[in-house]
Amino acid sequence: MGKLPQCQLNSEIVVFLRQYQLPTLVLIGVESPRAIRHQIWQYLTTLAHVQAPLNGNDLRKLGYKPGPQYREILDRLLAETLDGVIQDEGDAQAFLEEHYPLVGK
Repeated sequence: MGKLPQCQLNSEIVVFLRQYQLPTLVLIGVESPRAIRHQIWQYLTTLAHVQAPLNGNDLRKLGYKPGPQYREILDRLLAETLDGVIQDEGDAQAFLEEHYPLVGK
């Protein structure tokens, strides 16, 4: 758990804490300094429930072919949403156009 205080971005907190189950996070929080308890609480109450504005079905509708790149795209969309770069569906589509342009479009 020593790595958690180094997490600066919401997406880093989520990636780090989602590997733990709720009982483990509660036990860690009880024994941890206030700053770590705050990050765990923020994760449990808010960050773990954030969803990207687009999902796999949306990607398919936009013309992306299902495949291994889906996971990468969806993870990036979620990270950018958690970090406040993407606010809504329009932002998500603009992000896709910039970082994952469709070939032949």
